[in-house]
Amino acid sequence: MPTIDTGLANSFPESHAAARAAYRGIYLANDPNAYAELSLALGRLDLASADWGRIAAPTLVAPGAQDFLWPPAIGKQVADLIPGARCEVLTQAGHFPHLQTPEALARMAIGFFTG
Repeated sequence: MPTIDTGLANSFPESHAAARAAYRGIYLANDPNAYAELSLALGRLDLASADWGRIAAPTLVAPGAQDFLWPPAIGKQVADLIPGARCEVLTQAGHFPHLQTPEALARMAIGFFTG
């Protein structure tokens, strides 16, 4: 299953190999048709700068520094489009910071909403 292993490697940096291994079963348990539909929907998603600019809620963009799929530069671009948004990079995370660095993500979110 080289495609699956490549996808998981892109989502979980080597420093999170144990989390990658634990997530593999969850990933493989996805319904293939539902996963394909989700992928197609994401591929069709077409947000213009103005769409992002209409977000009025307090917004924290929290990319993982080791995210190969949505690197911090993209997170910064998104945050720049949202009025008042803040972008903070999770230095030890990849694509799934809620699985890879949950404590750091929680601290960041709490700080954002209470600060």
